[in-house]
Amino acid sequence: MDRVIVTGLLIIAGVITAVILLGVLNTSVEETAGTIKTTGKQADAQTKSGITILQVLPNGNGTLIDIWVKNTGSIQIQPLEGVDVFLMDIEGGWGDYLTYLPGGPIGGENTWRVLNNVGLEWNPGNTFRLQASLPVNPVLNDTGYNISITTPDLYTAKFRFDASP
Repeated sequence: MDRVIVTGLLIIAGVITAVILLGVLNTSVEETAGTIKTTGKQADAQTKSGITILQVLPNGNGTLIDIWVKNTGSIQIQPLEGVDVFLMDIEGGWGDYLTYLPGGPIGGENTWRVLNNVGLEWNPGNTFRLQASLPVNPVLNDTGYNISITTPDLYTAKFRFDASP
């Protein structure tokens, strides 16, 4: 009789353990599936998005830079204020985030804006002319620069240019 009771208790303990393990494994599988879906969506958006910096031309005194950028992806780039523009010298001595100001530059801050196609959507195939205003740190003639532009869905294009034509 004692063996029957012990066997019954062991069976009950085994069933309870199995139920707990299944609950834990189910939660882990659901979390992993959610992470995979999110990562897949981000990767899909990045493969659909794309930009190419075609040309960068600074003006004579280095306070304005014209930047031609083409949307080479298959989706619209929006919102424009979500686009990040960074400018760095190649020696690593200076770098700055350029603030988006659609109305044009203001004194004392390095900014950028869309110079043409104002009010239009940045659809696939469209080339926009951006203008960076650099009253604080004009580009100099004796060094090269890297410009980096990142879309709201984290696609990044980089371009190296010299300050002198």
